[in-house]
Amino acid sequence: MSSSFKYLLPVLLVLASPTLAGPQEAPSKPTEDRKEAAESRRSTYFTCADGYRLRHTLASPDELVEGERYPLVLCLHGSGGGTQAPKALKRRDGSPCFVLVPSVPSKEFSWAGRRRNGIPYVLELIDDLLERLPIDPDRLYVTGQSMGGAGTFGAVAARPDFFAAAVPVCGGWDPADAPRMKDVPMWVFHGDADTVVPVRYSREMVAALREAGGSPKYSELGGVRHNAWVDAYASEAMWTWLFAQKRPDDPETTRQANPVEEEPDGEGTSTTTPS
Repeated sequence: MSSSFKYLLPVLLVLASPTLAGPQEAPSKPTEDRKEAAESRRSTYFTCADGYRLRHTLASPDELVEGERYPLVLCLHGSGGGTQAPKALKRRDGSPCFVLVPSVPSKEFSWAGRRRNGIPYVLELIDDLLERLPIDPDRLYVTGQSMGGAGTFGAVAARPDFFAAAVPVCGGWDPADAPRMKDVPMWVFHGDADTVVPVRYSREMVAALREAGGSPKYSELGGVRHNAWVDAYASEAMWTWLFAQKRPDDPETTRQANPVEEEPDGEGTSTTTPS
């Protein structure tokens, strides 16, 4: 384990604590609280091999065309239980997809291997969905914010050949795992004023991925604190890029087609290369 990741572990513990990290992502209005409660009532449960029942919601394309297969976007929540990605996807047109939002109690679980790791359960659920639904196995995408940003890296590290692309937002991971993940197209977002998960964790991961031979996109948001998901999920350029990614037929094919130097996308997102 790298020394940098050792310093990250206390941060991940903070993210797993609803007392410490919850207010960062908790709904700010009573109406949003009611929406979250309604979403919980619409949840269903998947019984995993060891008997654990994984709560989740699954949104389907408005119209399923016979013979067509559709992308699946996995959205991992933060320690406060929220994720903005599904709401952003709901507002978009032109990219019909399945949207999977698993939920685990932060007191017991994390997405990052601290406490009980929920990622293996999520992957087990996706395996089941692939057998039952018209999901394109070559267009599986993963994104997450905060604790879910770490989980995004973690999901790719667990199955490097499984996902077509990933968008980790204000997360972090052990740079030692970069060689396993280098061929998966990634667009990493982080605010440079983040005091909950310091920006150096994304900088170090991006640098490690590039050193390993990958070419991740990286957007460092000037003056943004621990809410980089607002800019990330509002970026039409990001969603267009994500849905353009596809897992190659030949696993030996290099999948990264991202330039190392990026230009601002014109939507308030500044991009920099970490030094």
